[in-house]
Amino acid sequence: MKDKFLQLTLDSGSTRVLNCILIAARILESSQPNGLLFQHRFLNQAVLIKDREPANYDNRPSQHSEAQEQKSKNPIGLKMYFPFETSNIYRGGQSIFFQPDTFQKTLIDTFGNIEGMETADYARDYKILSALHALPTLDPFLIRDKLSSESLEVDSRYLMISPEEWKKVQQYIRMKIRPMVALALPDGLTNAEDHVNTMVDAFWTANDVEVLVPLITAFRLPAHQTREIIYAWKGIAYFEYQYNSLQSKVIEFARWIGAFSVNNIPAGKSEHDELVALRDQVKQKTKDHLSTCMRILGEYNESYEKLFKRKESATPFTNFLTVSPQNFMILGESIMRLLHVTETWERRSHDNKLSFQDSGSLRLFLTALEDLL
Repeated sequence: MKDKFLQLTLDSGSTRVLNCILIAARILESSQPNGLLFQHRFLNQAVLIKDREPANYDNRPSQHSEAQEQKSKNPIGLKMYFPFETSNIYRGGQSIFFQPDTFQKTLIDTFGNIEGMETADYARDYKILSALHALPTLDPFLIRDKLSSESLEVDSRYLMISPEEWKKVQQYIRMKIRPMVALALPDGLTNAEDHVNTMVDAFWTANDVEVLVPLITAFRLPAHQTREIIYAWKGIAYFEYQYNSLQSKVIEFARWIGAFSVNNIPAGKSEHDELVALRDQVKQKTKDHLSTCMRILGEYNESYEKLFKRKESATPFTNFLTVSPQNFMILGESIMRLLHVTETWERRSHDNKLSFQDSGSLRLFLTALEDLL
């Protein structure tokens, strides 16, 4: 990641970045100075970022002044960015990716011996990092839900989601779960509201596998993957909710980049060709992420409606359930990147800076958008 893109990343919305430094400072300055995310002080000096690991990543720290990291097809990971100065996080720093098997060694190799890493407090911190690592985004709803499922309490100041929004999302997803429960329960229990609610609650947390046996049987879920599959399917239901709310903005950006012409920008032929290529890369990546969203959500809705509304074959739905963990990660990354690039474009549009007077400023903007995607 180049320095000129560092601020764009760090200033992005809450779905990609969790600025532990900023939140910790606010907590410590407040009248309730307890509740930092991590028990170990050092870990609270990081900015957590969802990003793909670069090709051939080997746990060595990357300097943000180095050339842009090459994107690979590796799964989305959890990057921990430790700035050289916590008072000014934009001046560069070191970043490492959290990898469960080697994280403690990586910290020591990068920063030297860190006191307290053998304590029970660190074990809790490690569990939090592992939970965040398993998510495709750092969306506040997903963080709260994931940590709650792992019995990990987190100060609400780390989660920018209101009680009203939390309840609204919960109701939306639970509405999707109820037909699944009704189909799985024996006929004599489908009208027993208490039993249905108990089953829906069990589905939500996915911690009590015994209660979920009727559902596991009905949808032929592999017992050892039931919790992972249920959580991922619930996550996809959340992403549908999120996508519906941001779709109009994303489409507006897609139309803008699709119609954007570089012909009015003063530039020589080689510069013009470079700008055209950059614009086309942004267009293609935007199209690819939109296609990913529409494909996965299309399969999700079609399989759901075929079984629960049209009362047809259950096979497409059970097949979709099986691949939900993979689709959860893929869909989440696409939505996160579309949201990030749209926020960046909207911010510049709001500041009336979408008119470019020279090729240099346009090249920088298009390169930044391509990097975010």
